[in-house]
Amino acid sequence: MKSSGHQERMNRHPLGALSTLHLRNVEPDQCFVPLTVLTDVAKTDSTMQEEIFGPVLSIVPVDSLDEAIDFVNERPQPLALYVFTRDARYKEKVARNTRSGAIVFNDTMMHGTAPGLPFGGSGSSGYGQYHGKWGFDTFTHYRASLDNPSWTDRFVQFRYPPYTEWKVVAAKAVLSPVVLPFDKDGKKTYLKRLQQCVPVLILIAAVLYSRQKYQARLS
Repeated sequence: MKSSGHQERMNRHPLGALSTLHLRNVEPDQCFVPLTVLTDVAKTDSTMQEEIFGPVLSIVPVDSLDEAIDFVNERPQPLALYVFTRDARYKEKVARNTRSGAIVFNDTMMHGTAPGLPFGGSGSSGYGQYHGKWGFDTFTHYRASLDNPSWTDRFVQFRYPPYTEWKVVAAKAVLSPVVLPFDKDGKKTYLKRLQQCVPVLILIAAVLYSRQKYQARLS
């Protein structure tokens, strides 16, 4: 333990009525707590309700992988999720059906030493990440800045009254909900490709309309 206060906090954790203690032998005069293993742990035990930051391992048996995933998802998102299996299907299922700050297979803590990986939590386990560029991005505010030259107003006349029928159509086309440029498999959608052409078509229509009004004014 890093301090006597930390050790006292560890010692204050009450054990559930059904928990069985193994391998614990606390030495109060030293900042040291040996490995503590708890079996028959209830979901309401204090060791299952908060982060421990100490060598306490609670063992909760489950009958299936689905039950283990449900057990994780019923609780706040952890800082890290450690999965021990060599089955690629198990790995993918856990990764796809849980949320956590990090997920590590067949090891613990090593993701925090990898300079190419961001380190951080998710949800109640914390927001933001650090390590290299990830830390720079976390503490950087990306301020939006837009400078609209007045000459562009002729192409977006639909923003101003009177709101004629063609203006309503143009506004709906421009302000339509954003469609992701890919489907669930990561492939670019034809709908998105078509939607990318809509602003160009509106711009051409606006130019033609403005030109028509200008010619009518001359005549």
